[in-house]
Amino acid sequence: MPLSTPPKLKISTLPGVAVYPITIPGFAEACNPSIAQTGDGFFSIVRTVNYSLSDAGEYISRPDRYMSSNWLAAFDRDLNLIDIHPIDDKAFRSGSCEGAFPGGFEDCRLFDWNGERWFSATVVTGYEPLRTGMVLCRLDGTRVVECRAVPSPLDAPMEKNWMPYIDGTALGWIYRADPPQLVAYRNGSPKWIAGIGRPGHLEGC
Repeated sequence: MPLSTPPKLKISTLPGVAVYPITIPGFAEACNPSIAQTGDGFFSIVRTVNYSLSDAGEYISRPDRYMSSNWLAAFDRDLNLIDIHPIDDKAFRSGSCEGAFPGGFEDCRLFDWNGERWFSATVVTGYEPLRTGMVLCRLDGTRVVECRAVPSPLDAPMEKNWMPYIDGTALGWIYRADPPQLVAYRNGSPKWIAGIGRPGHLEGC
């Protein structure tokens, strides 16, 4: 299943950019880190997967089902790795959360909200055809203790990579970046905020 357009720009090649490698014990395929600043440094969620991608964007060694696991890493202010542990999401791979997500959470976006640590993520909600949706999860240490499904504000069959933002105590997401379009989270549901122009082809990252 090739990607529509392989990326042409690598941030690591830009002037002034430094690379800080993160090693995941026992995993070679680490990707899609999300980072959040704290008073003493940074926290990051790093995703690991059971497949790889070619330079052309094609899946290599396709398993029976794509699986994701996630790790919570802590860094000091100079981005030196202090600690890293797997995130325990077992309760939501085979339990509640308005249905189970055996493939795990994809592309987590980490943030602090009202004094607690949260992340939003993509989950697979159906196969043949493939359907994906968004969830909002709360962490207690490295364990996922709450998970809420967040319906698509446009009733779209595929949702992915919303970018969270906090405005005071209110939570929302940048839904698309081209042109900018926002979704606010109010009373447990997403509320569409009109953007500028029609939805573009670029989504959150």
